[in-house]
Amino acid sequence: MSASRQSERLKSLLIASVLIILTCFLGLTPYSYLAPVPEDAQSFERVMRSAAPGDEVIELPFSWRPSDESATEEIFKFTFRPETADNNNYYLFVPYYQQRLQLKAGDEIIYDSDAEGPWRGSLIFSNALIRLPDSVRQGELIKFEIIVSTLKIQPMRPLGTLSNFYIGELEALQPSYLKSDFVLSLFMPALIGISFFWTVNCLTIYFLRPKDVVFGWLSGTLLLNSLMGFPLFFPYFPSLYLFIGYFLLLPALLGPVLLGFTFAVINKDLPPSLVKGFGVILLILAIAVTFFGALLQEIVFSFSLPVLALCLLVSIYQLTAHFLKHRETDKLILVLGYLLILQGLVHDFAIHAQLIHDWIFAARINSLLTLMGVALYLTKVQVETSNLLDDAASDLQHRLSEKEEELTLAFASQKNLLESQTISKERRRITQDLHDGVAGHLVTIMALSDADTIEKDEITNTARHALMDLRLVMDTLSNTEADLRFTLATFRDRCLHPVQALGIDIQWVIGELADKRRWRTNELLNIVRILQEALNNALRHGQPDAIRFEVQEDPDGQLTFVVTNSGGMSYSASDYSGPDGMGIRSMKTRAEMLNGKLTIEPLPTGAKVTLTLSAQSKESGR
Repeated sequence: MSASRQSERLKSLLIASVLIILTCFLGLTPYSYLAPVPEDAQSFERVMRSAAPGDEVIELPFSWRPSDESATEEIFKFTFRPETADNNNYYLFVPYYQQRLQLKAGDEIIYDSDAEGPWRGSLIFSNALIRLPDSVRQGELIKFEIIVSTLKIQPMRPLGTLSNFYIGELEALQPSYLKSDFVLSLFMPALIGISFFWTVNCLTIYFLRPKDVVFGWLSGTLLLNSLMGFPLFFPYFPSLYLFIGYFLLLPALLGPVLLGFTFAVINKDLPPSLVKGFGVILLILAIAVTFFGALLQEIVFSFSLPVLALCLLVSIYQLTAHFLKHRETDKLILVLGYLLILQGLVHDFAIHAQLIHDWIFAARINSLLTLMGVALYLTKVQVETSNLLDDAASDLQHRLSEKEEELTLAFASQKNLLESQTISKERRRITQDLHDGVAGHLVTIMALSDADTIEKDEITNTARHALMDLRLVMDTLSNTEADLRFTLATFRDRCLHPVQALGIDIQWVIGELADKRRWRTNELLNIVRILQEALNNALRHGQPDAIRFEVQEDPDGQLTFVVTNSGGMSYSASDYSGPDGMGIRSMKTRAEMLNGKLTIEPLPTGAKVTLTLSAQSKESGR
């Protein structure tokens, strides 16, 4: 590690430590100032506590946890004398207590919190504003007893608390009561509801954009934090107390999730070893809660809360180091938010350890407010990012429209060019076919016409052949379905029937043709031209007695066209060395255009011409 990097880490650690120490100091400050009691109300900070062997004077606030873990009660005695005999508007205000409170004047029960609602258990404070009875109007000294009861709720140990209290007129005490009641009864449930809303919001963003991992971690943090406040509702659903031990383990689960959120914010990955370590700790805690419920408080305060505190301290250090390096203001704000959560944890721990006396558990409030603020800020950033993306998408769409228009024009121009080239190519092909067939016959007719001895029959036959050739070309090109069977039938009708009139035995053998290929008309015309040239060569040079045409297709899709002439003269390459040899070259050229193979095999009394078209060569010809 370089010296500069080590110096940066020490600087970050020092600054984070100072901030943490100051925060812990602030955590030891009570929140009672949020609901101050007017000076004209009489304050009771010392009372008599009933205890064996006799009463003792104690100072309020006073908290206790019975060692026998049974339902117990503490009795606190005090006296009150009204200042004026005609005053009939006296109230007693108790800012906070745990768990059940009763007020007695002599044998008369003036107030019982059990009649106002269910016991809230040892996780939540309650408050009370009690109208004193008519007996206080007499201007005499009245003896009162405040009885605070604690209830054993498995697996929790009972815990009781009584704050200092006040007696005064309703106008003096009611504002403070309403403020504390708002925090205890309305503000916290409202925060939990809002937190659930932001949980759903962050989860929705994460599911829509899984790449935004920070929203996934944040939704988990908000959810766990909200669930930690659920004991507020346990008094209304007593059966939920069976699971209170697992709810108290939520801080140990919240810590790693909060740490994961922190690492996601600074674009780091949570170390896998750390994740596994937290998993083992959670498993051990869950087993401990299941089998050692009596030690739940000890488990929570010895393991669960320290895990959360440790993760929070690591998060504060990581964010502080990131801010010092990159100077990103939002990271500094998040550091302050984490310090606020830490202040609440220290404050609540101090209450449970009886280091301070207060009626507000700050950790839930601070953490919920901080995380909801973070969620609001990140959502705002996400909205701004989405707006920028929308603007960029709109600009891109405009540019794409322009390019699309340009491409459309270019495509139209290219299409016209290709159509022109296709038409020109087709024109040349047809011209070549006419030249190879009809034009050759016309040249022969012209030569015969110029001869000194004109043989009418020969001219007529040549003209008939020219007409037949022209019809063959037209029939093949007019075959819109480009069907091989139809093409072969046309060839047989146009070319072979006239040959049969010469007394030559024509054998036509067509096997089973699956032929699932898609042919082009020019390909079929090339096949016809090869067969036609093979027929012409046999008639012109072989003087055959029989000609056999055979077409077969094997299971692999290979097509074989065989033209065999026999009963005449054997094939000799020297017979085609002259101008007539152009026909064989034309046949081979057309076979190459079909990506096929043409072979000519001499026989004792003729020749065998074979055209082979494999399925692969046929497809590659496209």
